[in-house]
Amino acid sequence: MNKYEILHCHTTYSNASTIDSTLSIQSLANRIKEIGGTALCITEHGNMLSKFDANIIAKKNGLKFIQGCEFYFVKDRLAETEGKTIDKKTKLPVMIKDDTNSHMIMLAKNQNGIIAMNRLISYANIDGFYYKPRIDLDLINKFVNEEDVIITTACIASFINKYGFDIINEFDRFIKAGNFFLEIQAHNTKEQKEFNKKLVALAKEKNIPLTFGTDTHAITEDDELYRDLLLKRKNIVYEDEQGWYLDMPTLEEAKFRLFEQGILSESEINECLNNTNKIVESISNYDISEYHLRVPVPKKYKEFDIEKRFEILKDIVYNEFDKYCEIDEYAKTNRLKYIEEIEYELNEIHGCSMQDYFLLNYEIIKRGKELGGKLTYTSRGSAPCYITNKFLGFTSIDRLQFNLPLIPQRFMTKERILLSHTSPDEFTSSIIEK
Repeated sequence: MNKYEILHCHTTYSNASTIDSTLSIQSLANRIKEIGGTALCITEHGNMLSKFDANIIAKKNGLKFIQGCEFYFVKDRLAETEGKTIDKKTKLPVMIKDDTNSHMIMLAKNQNGIIAMNRLISYANIDGFYYKPRIDLDLINKFVNEEDVIITTACIASFINKYGFDIINEFDRFIKAGNFFLEIQAHNTKEQKEFNKKLVALAKEKNIPLTFGTDTHAITEDDELYRDLLLKRKNIVYEDEQGWYLDMPTLEEAKFRLFEQGILSESEINECLNNTNKIVESISNYDISEYHLRVPVPKKYKEFDIEKRFEILKDIVYNEFDKYCEIDEYAKTNRLKYIEEIEYELNEIHGCSMQDYFLLNYEIIKRGKELGGKLTYTSRGSAPCYITNKFLGFTSIDRLQFNLPLIPQRFMTKERILLSHTSPDEFTSSIIEK
């Protein structure tokens, strides 16, 4: 064994739910390559917002991208109990939910795992949010196949530490599939050492493999300083972090820290470190490029591939443009000018595969008009900046005849869409009720 892989780390994207990192994805990638790692796996707290940038950076740096998340887990996200506080209006006790918000690491092994984890995140925010976006056994059993993800027990805030080790029986199908690991960490604290003792005993009792997690939040001393400053600005103190290693050690440093704890034998240390390599090897080479971000396709176009749907959009735009030329003398006279602008905009749309966004809005707005809705005369946001939007019926403004310059790049460019992974600047129209 000449390396180990990093399977538990955080970047600035974790701050969306838990403020605790100032690391950039590129800094992580640089350090992973420096210590001999081959995969970029980021496990943000309660979200997977970093995955698109991480996917791109992993590719550029020759690393294998792995979609991960440190989920907030409770036994039952919907359960409520009566609190001590009395509601002033109803005079009834305020209902409270489980806010233990234990931690669980999950890694997608394949495309099905990606879909399952995305669903978990969605429901964690739709009906599981209580201080944090929470998942529970119900969601895992409903959406996650034991062959599609790997689960680890995370840090001392682990679900098995908070709810008792018996809860591990609920994950028996993942254990039998070989996709459940007990995560050892090397923090030099009494609590971590005691937890590691229990994990080693549980590993032997249940025949569950150990793995190693760095729980990286910083890499250099400067990173730790910036993180401290961030927490101070937010008046946040994590008292249980005293004695924690927040960095990303080399293989020899990781071995020494685990040896220094005095809990694991040499063979157990080697096992949990080497299992990080086995985990990475067991995960498919998948890609979550921009093509996974398409707006849902209208039902009438679902049977067609991307290129065909783009051709449908192009036909709609030019058919509507032809109709416009029949009633507008300026457009008819300056037809070549209009075509040049249309071609530029269609090229941008095609370049970032956003045809579904326009097709979907076209169907929605057309239906809105059929039901009696009318476009506002002023349009909305930067929608008038695309002449294409005029012909699709999203705006009443013709930018080529407008008395002020309207710049199409304000609405969208393919570079901005691919970089930000968002739809064009504003929803493309306002419809008012008749």
